[in-house]
Amino acid sequence: MDRQTFLESVNQPQRLVSVPLAELQALALSYPYSPNVRLMLLLKSILEGHPEEEAYLSRCAAAMFDRAHLYDLVQEIRSFGDGEETLELRDLEELILPAEAPASPSRELELPNPKTTAEPSVDSVPDYFEEEEPQMEAAVVPPMMPNPTGPDTPGIDDWVNLAVSFMDATPIFPIEGPGVAGEIRPERPERFLTDQPPAGMPSTLSDRLRRLRRLKQQQTMSTEEKVTAIARHSVTTHGAVASETLAKLLVQQGQYQNAIKMYQRLELLYPEKKTIFAGLINELKEKL
Repeated sequence: MDRQTFLESVNQPQRLVSVPLAELQALALSYPYSPNVRLMLLLKSILEGHPEEEAYLSRCAAAMFDRAHLYDLVQEIRSFGDGEETLELRDLEELILPAEAPASPSRELELPNPKTTAEPSVDSVPDYFEEEEPQMEAAVVPPMMPNPTGPDTPGIDDWVNLAVSFMDATPIFPIEGPGVAGEIRPERPERFLTDQPPAGMPSTLSDRLRRLRRLKQQQTMSTEEKVTAIARHSVTTHGAVASETLAKLLVQQGQYQNAIKMYQRLELLYPEKKTIFAGLINELKEKL
């Protein structure tokens, strides 16, 4: 197998139909660790229906990195092999056509004689083929408009008299003078101003920033005080806590009673330092 055939077989596995299986087996022996050669050998065995197809599949799967791609290729080759049509060569003896039997006179087609065929007369055509004549609808005559120049047409003088009589019949309402309740006055501009802030609220941006800083400092101080109180309470109430550093801290804070209790617990925990703790306890008792 040359290089061009090998590349074409890798890109288009359907070309393996023309490649002999023995050539691929020899190539697999020469390159036993090549996944492409294992793949081509597997596809060729699937196309030919080789009995060792499962063995070739196991070897190829062990050498391949992408088994999902291997599964897709195997399914594609199997569908290609199933859909391929095979032509069966028949023997020449079966291809000899039998002698044609003479046609029987009874099966011959009898053509009608055009001379004896009578043409249908015009009178024999039924009447229902005649088209019905459309009936003419009666034309609608529009009504005649009266002549505007007739004697009944009102003139300009009649219209003027009618307008004068209408004005006399309409009541005249008095016009309100200045200062009447119905007078329309412009609204004051103060009405459109935004609501003024309350007296206790800051009006400028700097005042708001100062107020926010004060609130933040108060919250920070309250948080630190809470933490200190919780730590002090945990140190003084929990007897399981015992430390020389904690005892010195209590002494610095002036909590001599708590410091004495701490040193007493330390004497029980560290008997080898009992003499040192006893001296410190005596010094604290003198300060009380």
